[in-house]
Amino acid sequence: MIVSLTSQSFGATAARMGSTLSERYIKLSEKKGTEKYISPDKVVDASTCMYPDTTWIIKDMEHNRYPLCVDILMAKILNYDGEGIMTIYTDPDYPQYLIYDNNPNPDLAQITPMTKENTGSDTVKVPLFKSIRQFFRSLIQYLKKLISQAQAANA
Repeated sequence: MIVSLTSQSFGATAARMGSTLSERYIKLSEKKGTEKYISPDKVVDASTCMYPDTTWIIKDMEHNRYPLCVDILMAKILNYDGEGIMTIYTDPDYPQYLIYDNNPNPDLAQITPMTKENTGSDTVKVPLFKSIRQFFRSLIQYLKKLISQAQAANA
């Protein structure tokens, strides 16, 4: 499934697939004092999202997959008993940018802080036509599933 980081974060800025934010963009962020919201891999700027101090971004995690490690983060956020609300600065184990290790067993999977030294998987450059082909294959599979469900319901 293709998910837009911008819509899921309510406005974060992301580099085009396979690239990073431009040096010019980063310099402008430094002038505005918002460079602290740029991801260590220089792909995302969370300063432009609606709630930059309370938006966590997890790299390499599939959409609609909520392993135990993410449940723990969500529980920490929801059950935070400090003053105010939990932010990206509250717990050094859960900064704004995290990496999911893609362990096939969701109970053993981990999220770790993204650092300049550990930025997760390399940014993959996917050829445009391959991306389009993958999109239409997914769309066709989804439509087939809907049709078969509708046929089963009418049977």
